[in-house]
Amino acid sequence: MKHIKHKYLWSLLLVFAVAIVFITPTILADDTLKVGILESDAPLSSRNKSNKMHGANVAVAKEIAIDLHKEVQFVPAESNKQLQQKLKNGTIDLALGTLCKNKRSTKDFQSSAPFLYVENILFRRSDSKKKSTKKLADQKVGILKNGSQTQIFKQLHFKRHPYSSISQLIDAVENKQVKAAILTGPQYTAYLKKHPELVAAKDKTDKKQKQHVLKRIKDPQITAQNIQATTYHDQKLNKKVTNSLEEMAKDGRLNQISVKYFGKDITYP
Repeated sequence: MKHIKHKYLWSLLLVFAVAIVFITPTILADDTLKVGILESDAPLSSRNKSNKMHGANVAVAKEIAIDLHKEVQFVPAESNKQLQQKLKNGTIDLALGTLCKNKRSTKDFQSSAPFLYVENILFRRSDSKKKSTKKLADQKVGILKNGSQTQIFKQLHFKRHPYSSISQLIDAVENKQVKAAILTGPQYTAYLKKHPELVAAKDKTDKKQKQHVLKRIKDPQITAQNIQATTYHDQKLNKKVTNSLEEMAKDGRLNQISVKYFGKDITYP
């Protein structure tokens, strides 16, 4: 009889142990918000010297997680296309950035209202004859591989020519491999700070130096990037995230994050 009781107890313990093994990850998963962000998209998101993700989107995600009483786990991606795929296959719960969605996918993806508006800058060499968006139609225009300006390119009929880094992109403009290029305002400004020769020629009498100076092409059609929080077939989570973002806008947290990473308030268009 004792042998039967011991056997029964061991069976119960085994069932309990198996239940813990299978249930615990589910509980932990429910307590963790997996957020997808671009790996190299400073100042929105990028790796610091300690190889940790930081930037405006990282800060926003942490605040959302606090509001939702969850831990946050960051899942970096190389492109917006990868972020979309990670949402679809359930690798992430939420993506922060500018996800280009077509008409068919709008029912599948749910996005919050934009919470940051990042300026885009189209630029050329000073000696280029393509000085307007109209003249750039059907011309090669440089863009970063992880750039989020694809919709602008389609709208203005630019031929997309992708590059892996900002330095490669600028070199392509300087070497006339493309007629113009596009970057976000922070990317463009940060690069020019390191390369003042592209802002103004050191010797104004030197024609070659003057030709290499970069000039901005202004056009109201060069719209800002709308940074949003996006989910996939999860209206419930999207509503919670939207409520969190609205609360952050009201209590000033979004403004603080914007000023910290962009030097100004870009929480409105």
